[in-house]
Amino acid sequence: MLQRSPIAQVHRVRAPVLLCVGARDRRVSPTQALELYRVLRASGVPARLLWYPEGGHALAGTETEADVFGNCARWFLQHLRQPRHSP
Repeated sequence: MLQRSPIAQVHRVRAPVLLCVGARDRRVSPTQALELYRVLRASGVPARLLWYPEGGHALAGTETEADVFGNCARWFLQHLRQPRHSP
């Protein structure tokens, strides 16, 4: 499992990364996401961490889901913009 872990592959990451983390996740320890975020930032990879204190692995709930969706949309718009070409 370690070979498949994102932290083992972090040296290959160049794309911007948005991490959405529930502090009460029982499937994946939130500390793993914090460490991944720290290493990405130290490597110069654009990264943002969204921390949901009441969230679990699914990040369920109307307010949480709306916040995740809105932040994901803004992240994609920010990082997927196509360069404009002059005619």
